[in-house]
Amino acid sequence: MLKHLGAMLIALALGALGFLYVAREHARLDALEDALRAVRLLRAQVLRLRLPLCEALASLRGQCRLADVLCRAGCPASGEPLRAALRSAHLPPEAVRALVLLLRAVPALPAGESGPFDSALDQLQEMRDCRRAALSQSAALYPRLGLLAAAAALILLL
Repeated sequence: MLKHLGAMLIALALGALGFLYVAREHARLDALEDALRAVRLLRAQVLRLRLPLCEALASLRGQCRLADVLCRAGCPASGEPLRAALRSAHLPPEAVRALVLLLRAVPALPAGESGPFDSALDQLQEMRDCRRAALSQSAALYPRLGLLAAAAALILLL
């Protein structure tokens, strides 16, 4: 009886692992979507309204999660606090690098210059498209692999 219960628990854990991976990838894709929205809104605040970075982020509070995370972190302009805040928003490392470069460039941005914003938007859109394509391919694969591993574990343990 105990052997069967252990086999079932292992099978359930392996089956859930595939679903957990897909859920984590969906969360990363959502974080990239939110980052794209935040960069678009930030560009409007900085270029059209000519707000400083901290004020622009504060005005975006409640409109996107990334602005909320950066405001809670005290609007860090660079360094490890900025990277830590961006990582806490569940962004992939490539997106963190692109956003760090953008947020470093914003304070020294000449009036009307949108190059850093355009570059960050292009990079984030490319990452989002790649993640979306990979997720559509693996969305069905990983849960099946988890369930197959669970079935194999059941066969081996019983």
